[in-house]
Amino acid sequence: MEDVSDKPVRVLLVEDNPGDARLLEETLKQAVAGEFHLEYAEQLSEAVDALAHEQFDVVLLDLVLPDSQGLEALLGVSTAAPDVAIVVLSGLDDETLAAEAVEAGAQDYLIKGHVDPEAMVRSIRYAILRQRARAQRLHRQEGRGMIMGFIGAKGGVGTTTVALNAASALCEQNRIVAAAELRPCFGTFSVQLRQTPAENLSHLLDLDPEATDASEVNARLVRLPHGLSVLFGPQQVDEFGEIGPEHAEALIKALADIAEYVVIDLPCYPSSANEAALRACDVAGLIVAPDAPCIESAKVTLSLLESWGVGRQGVRIVIVNRVGLLTALPLDHIRAELGCEIVGVVPPAIEPCLRAQQSGIPLVLDEPESVAALNLAELTERLATGQVMAVD
Repeated sequence: MEDVSDKPVRVLLVEDNPGDARLLEETLKQAVAGEFHLEYAEQLSEAVDALAHEQFDVVLLDLVLPDSQGLEALLGVSTAAPDVAIVVLSGLDDETLAAEAVEAGAQDYLIKGHVDPEAMVRSIRYAILRQRARAQRLHRQEGRGMIMGFIGAKGGVGTTTVALNAASALCEQNRIVAAAELRPCFGTFSVQLRQTPAENLSHLLDLDPEATDASEVNARLVRLPHGLSVLFGPQQVDEFGEIGPEHAEALIKALADIAEYVVIDLPCYPSSANEAALRACDVAGLIVAPDAPCIESAKVTLSLLESWGVGRQGVRIVIVNRVGLLTALPLDHIRAELGCEIVGVVPPAIEPCLRAQQSGIPLVLDEPESVAALNLAELTERLATGQVMAVD
């Protein structure tokens, strides 16, 4: 497996002048071969659409476009993709505009025709690093944890197993982590962890959303020996019930006040609670099996997420090959079909997973040297740091 540093940087050039676009393309071609993958948009509306459907590392933005001018263009891009680095490309050597652009969210301001290949590459790399650092600072300033949501393209693909192992892998790095089952019916964390919780999610749903604060949530968390705090889903039939979006929002906010990382296990069907949860997530892990039926289900799920305002740039694919499919689809095919980046592949591990369940200890802790456990730890780190796999 390779990290994002080993794959081409995905660049979206927003430029309506064909001559300037060709010049920039030639500039990037003079850099390290294969380091950049460049795509074009001629106006702001095209750029916003591209950012909603594809993952980019950086946007190179002209501030004079057919449908937008000046800082309006910059704000349009930063609103559409707040986590993507932006480098402004301008024909104007205007220090005032440059300062305003950087203050409005751009990481750099370059003058067209005055940047050599080495300087362009350096600007792009530094812009990406600065944007990642900015995102981390914002998390610290907000005083809240990073929120990861996991949802399956369909049932039975291993979503709960991935969520529990991701949360446990983060705990192994001495991070404060809380995992929660946001499920209206029976939650299987208890089965996998061999726990019988005295209280669970249903007891929080008895409260008004305004009363679901950090102290109330903290009182219902179960602390496991390896450090993970868990909010279990309902355990009895009389505890089952739909979760309202206000409760989901309040719960996730409270968890983010408690922990550095919050891992949410979500059911695979549409609900207002799922919508509220995924809107609150910093990153969503979509769990898929590497077969055609599941990929088709994943397409539908991604369309649903987009209708909720969750763009594909915030979704990462986790592939779980549970039965060793000889006909498993290639990774590059899956990425192209879904339009999302892949963060990891979990190979078949039926016996290790059974042993982990019997012991009540997640696989990454029970058999940490197994291939599946190592892959789970790697994909978790990618999710936490914004990296992806190279699949070409």
